[in-house]
Amino acid sequence: MGVQTDLSRVLNRERFRSLNLMGDLLGSYAPTPGALVYIDTQQLLEPWQDFYPTIFTAFDVNTHLQVGNIYLLRNTASAVDFLRLVRASFPFRVREVKTPETDLFTSPSLSASPHIFTQVATSLGIVHSLFSKNDSDPIISLTLLYGIGGMMRKKLDELEADEVLTEFVEYLSFHNNSRPLPTLKGLTPIQKLRTYPEYSGITRLEPQFQ
Repeated sequence: MGVQTDLSRVLNRERFRSLNLMGDLLGSYAPTPGALVYIDTQQLLEPWQDFYPTIFTAFDVNTHLQVGNIYLLRNTASAVDFLRLVRASFPFRVREVKTPETDLFTSPSLSASPHIFTQVATSLGIVHSLFSKNDSDPIISLTLLYGIGGMMRKKLDELEADEVLTEFVEYLSFHNNSRPLPTLKGLTPIQKLRTYPEYSGITRLEPQFQ
């Protein structure tokens, strides 16, 4: 029992150290809030009245603040609506969003015109880039570790439909305002945001829905 406990402590210590080191690298990816935001989706497993609700999440790399919403339809209209929500919800200008290489966000390679999501992003002054789930991208690992689409998906699948939104809102509020993170050197996302003088007066970020 003692050996297992000691091993667990060592593994936890190494994991914490690696997350701290990862945090040191994030400044090269996103030196300021809004410099780079990852958007991803996760479809819930249980249907609701013939719909398969989909979680959309946005993860700001610099602060780890998150914005999210649940849509009944997984389509481009939902993706565009979520982009507008992201822009309206974060208290800073979003300069670049990075999304998966799926039909929600990108056109076939032979398409003559940009995808509607890219067009809307451009009209909002946001650069749109893509990532592949197969990339060795450390930020993808972070979004799975911290993001509601990864961490909370199983729990949400086990809830009744009328409980999902409540749990979703509570998680976002907890993560943004009360969750110390090793990649932020023990700060919560909102505390990280407040290290920038122009955002020092912001004390909380609560979920918003359109």
